[in-house]
Amino acid sequence: MKIFDVEVDFDFRDADDMEKFEKSYDETTKKIDEYKKSLEKLDEKNVVQSEVIRAFCKIVSDFFVELFGKEATDKIFKGKSNYYTSLEAFKYVVDSKIEQETVAEEFIKDLSKYSPDRIKRD
Repeated sequence: MKIFDVEVDFDFRDADDMEKFEKSYDETTKKIDEYKKSLEKLDEKNVVQSEVIRAFCKIVSDFFVELFGKEATDKIFKGKSNYYTSLEAFKYVVDSKIEQETVAEEFIKDLSKYSPDRIKRD
């Protein structure tokens, strides 16, 4: 998989990689939800945008470290805490997973062509 021209050793078709994704994704979405709730409790006047950006980027960065390792994560984000970059990278990984699910579903449909019952009929 390639993220912002950085090749990472990850494959959604691999059971170990998928297991890492499932665990990390669930934890990450919970952290994002908790963080959003904590922001809602704050008075808007007290919210420091740079802190909000850094906190979100840290959550996403932790997710990437769990999936791809620190070295790959550093290459992807180049040591920056950029909200847009973090959001785009996170979205890309999730969209890639969804795309892979679609491919897998099509593969399973195609596999039915080769079922023993169908072969016997033809």
